Amino acid sequence: MRVRTVKILLVFAVFFLLLASFAVADTKISVKAVEDTFAPGEEGIYELTIKNENSFTQTYTLFSLTGGSDWAVNPRPLSDNVIENVAPGESYTTTISVIPLNEDLKPSRYNLVMQIDGVDGSKQEATFTVFLESISLANYLPAFNVEVDANNLVLPSESQPILVHLENRNLRDLTDMVLEVRSELPAYNHDVEVALDPMGSKTLSFTATVDEYQQPKDYLVYYKFKVEDEIVKIVEERVTVATLTPDFAYEVTEESVYLKKFQTFVLENDGNVENTQTFLYPVHPFTALFIKSDAKVVSVSGNRYVSWEVSLAPGDTTTLTATYNFRILAYLGIAFLLFLLFYYVVRSPLIIHKGAVTSVGKEGALHEIKIALDVKNRGKKTVKNLKIVEFIPGIADLDKRLELGTLKPDRVVSNKGGTKVIWKIAELNPLEHRIITYKIRNKLNVLGTFKLPRAIIEFHKNSRGKIKKAYSNIFKLDASRAGKQE
Repeated sequence: MRVRTVKILLVFAVFFLLLASFAVADTKISVKAVEDTFAPGEEGIYELTIKNENSFTQTYTLFSLTGGSDWAVNPRPLSDNVIENVAPGESYTTTISVIPLNEDLKPSRYNLVMQIDGVDGSKQEATFTVFLESISLANYLPAFNVEVDANNLVLPSESQPILVHLENRNLRDLTDMVLEVRSELPAYNHDVEVALDPMGSKTLSFTATVDEYQQPKDYLVYYKFKVEDEIVKIVEERVTVATLTPDFAYEVTEESVYLKKFQTFVLENDGNVENTQTFLYPVHPFTALFIKSDAKVVSVSGNRYVSWEVSLAPGDTTTLTATYNFRILAYLGIAFLLFLLFYYVVRSPLIIHKGAVTSVGKEGALHEIKIALDVKNRGKKTVKNLKIVEFIPGIADLDKRLELGTLKPDRVVSNKGGTKVIWKIAELNPLEHRIITYKIRNKLNVLGTFKLPRAIIEFHKNSRGKIKKAYSNIFKLDASRAGKQE
């Protein structure tokens, strides 16, 4: 009997070992080296691809198994330490950054290991092979990135800013490096001392102003970097000098008369050929709303301009006018003030707000509802003879038991459609609040939304006895929020 038990246990052990081996095979790990040869102070880049060959969605956690403080092996971004929800048959690729932290590491081949754990308990390893170069600075060749930020299309007589962004990619000191800029365009010829520190970055800036008579065509600009009089890098950029006719010269005068502004433009063609141009003059977007002119209002690069299409013979002049009428603003302001005055004269001095606290009965249905009516006099005078009228739907009954301090209804009228409850208040002083509460009980179980209609407050507005009314909000009660203050 004992031998049979041992055999059964061995069978189960083999079975679970086979399952474990299959679980490992259900995730495929591959590593691709992007930059695997580098020196201390530089960075290695690898692509790690995880393919889920399981029949269920997987979540993977990445752990660096490289101990000590010699290496930093991390995914980029760091949030990829946990890769969630990889569907069956899908792959996920992340970037792995490898940085040597110890400058005393010897040049050699290193195998760095990262463990990938699946949510199902499977564990696999990815190996990143590093070829570490010598730290000796004498063996470093200058290695740096260059990015030129400049306009490729230049206008004669306009100053063109030129930015050269540099980033030293190794530990070699390039403080003796010189940048020589050479071109057929004399304005682009510059010599600049770079002085780039190890692993440092710098931005060089200068300007070039092309002569106004420069021949319009394409020119090449060469950015030559020299170390100890040896050219170590050349960056070539193409610059186009635009063909231009001179813009029309103009003078502008302004005059203002009672919320009106008049602009007069005198344009002159200083060129030697007949020219047709679009004349643009900047205008504020708000001001453009009030222009009266034959000009168009256009948008250029996010800015607003008044625009005319003008043709002039050599030496000719023309006059353009634009009128801005802001008087409409004054009229609108007066109308708004009159509206506010009218509103404050005719608005009701009384406001009424309805709220409720609910409780539930069996099976979560609305059972008892305590309703509160908040009446406030927001006016500056005492209001007398107030009548509050509340209507209770036929689905509910009024609880006639009054709590201590509760205002007693003046009259209760019941019919088939529901119950009308009326309270009377003799007077309400300025800024005074009055709270009226009552309870109702539902005749039927209400599991969804229970709607309370508006409450009405009637009062005598003036000595002529004209009845004014104010209305509360329409209130909806939800059984799912029963027991909460609304």
